Amino acid sequence: MRQNILQSLRSPLMPSVLEELLFFDTYSNKVLRNIFSSVNTNGFINNALYINDMSLKPLEDVIDFGSHNDFFKKNNSNDRDQIIKILDIFTYLQPQILLILAALLESFHNDFVGGKGDNLMRKDLNEEILNKNYKLSFCKKDNFDLLESFKTVFKSTIIPDLYLSLSNYNEYLDYAWLQLQHLSSFPEVRQRSRGLYYYAVSSSKFLAYPFYGSIDRCLSLGINKIDLEKIEVIVKENLSMYSSMIMHCSAMRIGLGLNQKKVVKG
Repeated sequence: MRQNILQSLRSPLMPSVLEELLFFDTYSNKVLRNIFSSVNTNGFINNALYINDMSLKPLEDVIDFGSHNDFFKKNNSNDRDQIIKILDIFTYLQPQILLILAALLESFHNDFVGGKGDNLMRKDLNEEILNKNYKLSFCKKDNFDLLESFKTVFKSTIIPDLYLSLSNYNEYLDYAWLQLQHLSSFPEVRQRSRGLYYYAVSSSKFLAYPFYGSIDRCLSLGINKIDLEKIEVIVKENLSMYSSMIMHCSAMRIGLGLNQKKVVKG
């Protein structure tokens, strides 16, 4: 199942939140796996990349375009290309996970979600072909240098994959964090982050195929009620964090002089 998920996402890594959900065998085998037929469609990736594009405008108003490049000049660092590569991977990955989590959340209290989207089979984009063979290395959560600061800013114990993937570039991350930790203090950025959250939730109707994940259906499939409560907590907490991390990823890209929109034409 993991390989099918990676192929559907065109991703070189399994997102931590999906790893958490895969821990619940019955839920993942009887419910979660069914959403990936919709992930593997043109409409889904277009919607995901539109979410990325939505994040740009308010950030362009608060992040000086290309300003992070000063760090590499002053420190004579050659890491810029590798950091951009990691950010590119998450530019494609994070909005997809946001849409998946939003659909899971909506499905808990509805008979089904989706069935109104474009079901044309998704083709690999050039960037995705390059990205999915990239070898990412992760820092362990307990070894993350910004752990305590991150907990304070986000009031959460979740350390997102984006930051764990960038932790090998601590000097740049420390530099960027001085600015990024204050992003939510800008009303327009905070509002857009919430907007991404609600846009993703409302987009669950546009999954290509109906997805059945209601609590009643899950119980009928033999999924433990306590497990369902844990699953719902995981989904809610990560959904909120992913909307923030899309903003953080785009902020770093703008800081590095990259603000191209990604929407794919069908």
